[in-house]
Amino acid sequence: MKGKIFGILVCMLLLITVIPSNATEQIENSSDQIDYSYLYKNDAIIPPEINDNEIGRSPDPGYYDLSEYMIGTIAIGIIFLESDGSIDPSTEDWTQNEKTQAMSSLGLPGGYLQWSTWFSNENMNAHTVMIYGETHTINISYEPIIHESAITNDYWEKLYVSEAMSKLGYSTGDWMKRVRDYSNYLRDNIQTLPGYYGTDWAFTVFLVDNSNDADGLFSDGYHAYAYLGGPFTVCPHLRPGGPPGPVLRDVFAHEMGHIFYATDEYNSQTEYSGYLNAADVEGSGCIMDNLNLCLSSGTKLQVGWLDSDSDGIANILDTNPETTLNAYTPDPTSDPTPIYSGSATVQPLNNNNPHGPKNDVSTNSIALVEYRVDGGTWTYASPSDGTFDDAIESFTFTTPPLSDGTHTIEARATNSVGNKDLSPSSDTITVVNGNSEPYKPSAPVGPLNGGILKTYTYNTGTTDPEGDQISYFFDWGDGTNSAWVGPYNSGNQASASKMWLIPGNYQIKVKAKDTNGAESQWSDSVPVQIPRDRQILSHLISRIAHNHPNLYLLLRYFICNY
Repeated sequence: MKGKIFGILVCMLLLITVIPSNATEQIENSSDQIDYSYLYKNDAIIPPEINDNEIGRSPDPGYYDLSEYMIGTIAIGIIFLESDGSIDPSTEDWTQNEKTQAMSSLGLPGGYLQWSTWFSNENMNAHTVMIYGETHTINISYEPIIHESAITNDYWEKLYVSEAMSKLGYSTGDWMKRVRDYSNYLRDNIQTLPGYYGTDWAFTVFLVDNSNDADGLFSDGYHAYAYLGGPFTVCPHLRPGGPPGPVLRDVFAHEMGHIFYATDEYNSQTEYSGYLNAADVEGSGCIMDNLNLCLSSGTKLQVGWLDSDSDGIANILDTNPETTLNAYTPDPTSDPTPIYSGSATVQPLNNNNPHGPKNDVSTNSIALVEYRVDGGTWTYASPSDGTFDDAIESFTFTTPPLSDGTHTIEARATNSVGNKDLSPSSDTITVVNGNSEPYKPSAPVGPLNGGILKTYTYNTGTTDPEGDQISYFFDWGDGTNSAWVGPYNSGNQASASKMWLIPGNYQIKVKAKDTNGAESQWSDSVPVQIPRDRQILSHLISRIAHNHPNLYLLLRYFICNY
């Protein structure tokens, strides 16, 4: 389970190099067959074909879905490749100053990425992508800068990347799998905030020392490059012909664009790419064209930035969850408080990317599930695992006591961007209550006339459909009651006694309750007259006058004016 931090939606920090002016792009138009035969052009390389057969997979981004769109949080692993001279001569040696220089020029002080100011201006709706990173220095047997880049020959890249990943503990599979294993580890485990771990996306950056190289380029004349859609990019830390500076930052920004499926805009070919299968804008004059710090409309769409209804939620995330409420069994039921269960699932937008694994994925999660009975008030359901925070969540709830008859139970989920299931799942249940209420009690039987300070007994009775024992509640009509008396066996007579203190005319009634808590209707009411009894009053007042003279004066006034 990944702890996710939303700084929702949009930003970019990318990566590439000096681009040979006579190079041509090999990324195909969406209408063409994608060529996976390693025919590279310029700095964007199409990775080997991915055989992703994750049938019935979660809408969460999976193993191969490391950078489907630039919305959410990103973990970046920075790896300094340090030659040790064991195979190639060591012509380059990282110094601490060089590392600090490189991290600073990439906007990564302290090993944690800081998003660039220009992104906040380019981001739709001022949404932000939070980016986190970690750094390693790995000794390898090769000196990468003296060999060809993978743009023309991936032989050397396979060797030094495989060795570096092995020394980090990832030694299974080819060089691509090893980097994906590491990037997935970062995505699942990197700490984003105290107590929070995991991001939505991840990729790896291999920094190559080129400070002693004559032109700062690989032997084939190329500089930085990236695999379209990840999982990594390779970047010499010095720009050709000079020290690091803003240009290296811009180069990195360009390359990160490729990681998130943005294509080059300088080759006079309109290319389709990204989750939304969008076209780039050739000659845009922006980051994917000539490294200027701006984003073309095409680049924004290719990295997933589209909010067509202007509601502040990117289209890719602006979907509604789906709720499944399991039908309650048995139906009909004698249980008046049935326990329901169900599941809620995030619904991803269809992935129209002509490249990559092409899985439909969403970084949304289920935020809450509610239920209601017979169109009443929505009430929170409980997550089965204790927290609503995943793309698929199970839930349970117990209804309030249901009366006999047919009821409609509904449930709906809400996702992490606040969108609700617009078609709540429902179940119809019939309750044949095993806790049926007792029949209406007979009207109380007892004296209908009396006097104050005398005790009178009243009887009643009824039966319960299930034969449950019954308690009775007498309302004496003067604001007092008998409380529940009993229980009595069904059909037996019950009685309660009353002494009235004040003369008056009273309506008394009674209701019954079985041992399961089902209450009957009130009985018919019976009038009882309690007239004044002057003999009893005189005797009582005499005693009060003797023992409480002050109270006597008040009572005298009361009696005389009654």
